[in-house]
Amino acid sequence: MCAAVADYRVEAPLASKFKRGLGSLPELKLVENPDILAGVVADSKSFPQKFITVGFAAETDEVELNGRVKIAKKGCDILVVNDVSKEETRFGSVDNEVVILFSDGTSKYVPLAPKREIAVEVVNALAVRL
Repeated sequence: MCAAVADYRVEAPLASKFKRGLGSLPELKLVENPDILAGVVADSKSFPQKFITVGFAAETDEVELNGRVKIAKKGCDILVVNDVSKEETRFGSVDNEVVILFSDGTSKYVPLAPKREIAVEVVNALAVRL
C-alpha cells in the first residue's frame, strides 16, 4: 500500500468554480477518508491464503513511536516509516531513510540512501517474511 491518498476530503464540494474577487473565501469543512490500509488488512483475513500486508507512513515527529502505534492500529505485517520533515527525506527528494517495522515488534533501520536502494531493502525485508 502506498501512503494515504488523502487523510481528509471536503465534506461538501462546491457545485461550480469559485472565482477570485467575488467576496470572502468559502468555508470548507473536512471529513476523514476511509482508512484504505486498515480495510485491506481486514479484508485479507477472510481469504484462505495468507497475505503479507505492507504499508507506508510519512511522519513528521516521533517517527518510530508513531509508526509503532500505526502498525498496531492498522494490523499490517510490515510498515515502512519515513520522516518527511527532514530536508533530505521530504516529499520529492531523491533519497530517503526509513525504519521498517514488523508486526512482531522488531524493526530495521535503513540509513539515508537513494530510493532505489531503500526499495531493495523493503523487498528484502518482505522476502524474509515469506
